[in-house]
This record gives sequence, structure tokens and C-alpha cells, in this order.
Amino acid sequence: MLHLKRFRVAAIKVDGSLSRDVMSHPVSGDIIRAIATLGHSSGARVIAEFVETREQRDRLAALGCDVFQGYLYSPALAPDLCLAHLQRSAAPASTALPVA
Repeated sequence: MLHLKRFRVAAIKVDGSLSRDVMSHPVSGDIIRAIATLGHSSGARVIAEFVETREQRDRLAALGCDVFQGYLYSPALAPDLCLAHLQRSAAPASTALPVA
């Protein structure tokens, strides 16, 4: 927390143990909301990891998370597949690159 005071932080990542439990443990939600409030007050984006379902993502968004990563979007990829995935994800739907 002291780093938020001393340094300009661009992003804060919510630990996966909190993200995973957000649907079943209210305290995890309280902690995430506090992290998001602190992050946003310093201009940081809040990233939630281990997002696996849309319901989980929606709950995390309601708590203040801005960016999501996890199996909902893609499993872990080998380095040679990562660039292609990012290019497909960034391309408009009408110009999406073919899947290799």
C-alpha cells in the first residue's frame, strides 16, 4: 500500500485467490472493492486475474475491476501462439484473422 503513496502506479493486479473466491466469499469482494477504490484514486487500472466465467467477470467489474485475464478469454498460450491470439483479439470482427 505504501507504494501507492510513494510511486505513480499504472496498474494494480488483484490476486487470483481473491478473484476465484469473489462469487462465494463476501470478504473477497470487500477486499477487491477496497483495492479498486485505492487504485482508481491514484489513477491506476485494476486488473483481475483468474477470471473464468462471465458471472465472475461481471461481479469483478461491479466491484471496480477494469481489465480481466483468465480462461474466460484464453487458456495459457505458448509464445508462438500468443501474438496470433492478440492480433485476432484486436482485429474488428469483420477483419478477424483466421485461426491457425
